[in-house]
Amino acid sequence: MMLAVYRFIVQFVFFSSSLLTACSQYPAQNPIDRQKITSLWPIHEKLVQQITHYQTHGTLSGFSGHHKIFIRFYWQQTSPYHYKLIFINPLGATELQLIQEGAIVQIMTQKAKYVISEKHAEQVIYKLTGMHISLENFRQWIMGLPGNSTDFKLYEQHLLRRVYFNDVSKRLYIVYLAYKKEFGLPLMPTRIEVHQDKKYIQLKID
Repeated sequence: MMLAVYRFIVQFVFFSSSLLTACSQYPAQNPIDRQKITSLWPIHEKLVQQITHYQTHGTLSGFSGHHKIFIRFYWQQTSPYHYKLIFINPLGATELQLIQEGAIVQIMTQKAKYVISEKHAEQVIYKLTGMHISLENFRQWIMGLPGNSTDFKLYEQHLLRRVYFNDVSKRLYIVYLAYKKEFGLPLMPTRIEVHQDKKYIQLKID
């Protein structure tokens, strides 16, 4: 079953490689060290943590090994442990859906449907991006939270600038390039980069 999913991912990456578009970076203010955090970051962090319903969409692009990646994504969270991630190919067709409900993840492609564990979902994301990214961490990163990392730096506005993961199997870091204000929400990220070794992906949120 997992082999079939992996074969699909490999085919999807090759299909996407010829359609990569360039992404712009936004200049950011100087960061401050975590030791200089005032009470403003914990307040912002708590406001974001209290968000139970959140949805957004955009593009995911970058390089994984020798492969270029360009896909659209849609993210919908209905509670902290119930969310959906959809990948759309450049022609507008849904290629892959990941739906998590607790520890169970459903994966749906154009040809089949699978039910796997959260751990196996991370392996599927690895096959797509070349990076070890859990759905739980992705959920927090896309909202401007550091996930399970305690090593991070902030902008002067007390928003995340960089998040570091030093686990031997991961060794990746996240860079936040831009934020925007949405109605009824605190400042939320609009440009996020994930780096690991010579690989990177950029999330550009519409």
